[in-house]
Amino acid sequence: MPLVGHVYYITDASTAFVPVVLGDDLPTTGFEPWPGSTVEVTYYWELFLVPLWSTTATAKSDGSFELSDPPAEIGDLAGLVSLTVTSGVPVFRSGYVPVAEARSKELDMWVYVDRLPVSDGISAGTVSQQVNGQGLPGNTTITAGGPYGLNFSGSEGQVSMNFNISIAPDTSPNLGDFLDLSINGWDINVGWPTSWFESAGDVLNKIKSGIAAAGSSINTAVLKRMAGILEAQEGLTASMASNFLDNEVSVVFFGVGYPTPHSWNIGDTSDGTIVLTASPCISFPRNFAVEPAA
Repeated sequence: MPLVGHVYYITDASTAFVPVVLGDDLPTTGFEPWPGSTVEVTYYWELFLVPLWSTTATAKSDGSFELSDPPAEIGDLAGLVSLTVTSGVPVFRSGYVPVAEARSKELDMWVYVDRLPVSDGISAGTVSQQVNGQGLPGNTTITAGGPYGLNFSGSEGQVSMNFNISIAPDTSPNLGDFLDLSINGWDINVGWPTSWFESAGDVLNKIKSGIAAAGSSINTAVLKRMAGILEAQEGLTASMASNFLDNEVSVVFFGVGYPTPHSWNIGDTSDGTIVLTASPCISFPRNFAVEPAA
């Protein structure tokens, strides 16, 4: 049985999301069909969450779409699906949905494309709070605004390091992850006598471990920042903002950028210069069913 539904573009978030905030109900006003948007479904082997097959469909003039069934051999293995919607960039992502649940209803999605001002971005101090204490030298200098995202340069003892971190939106069904951090180029030198017992590869592995931990912290910071914006600009209470973001909607970012070329010390956790910006697409529903246990 093919998967069917509609994609709607939210034109007035204040009215569209009111039923969602107040009672987990569907939006009734403040939106219109989003023809031309692309819907993709991915089928997964449930046991290991391995993607098996995917296909796409283009939304029609009324926003409706129909996604064809997978081959029989894939359908027999697949227990879960996830959905994404793109319009130039990804604008919606669901969590994992049981196949039977997805086939039992119309998969309607409401998407709000927000564009945040630079002032709502992430500050240098916030970045430092997430990476400081992850095994990097205390004299590390962080530079934002270059061609590779964030650059880190520092030394300790006989070890000197220089590496870049790229930041990209997370578009996976793991809805608690908003930004992905990855190392993009490095130059690590280990001098004597430290080189007897620690190689450049060992140092790189420690950096990767620290960046992975920092990525989790940055995602937590992003969620906290979004909740603060909803409280300040939309008048939601802290509990309402938290419930809205944690349980009702899905968020995917676009337009990651570095508005201000800026360098600072890793220990400067109070630097208020905005160094990282991105805009969110906030969409309902967060999921069409309960996510599987990790």
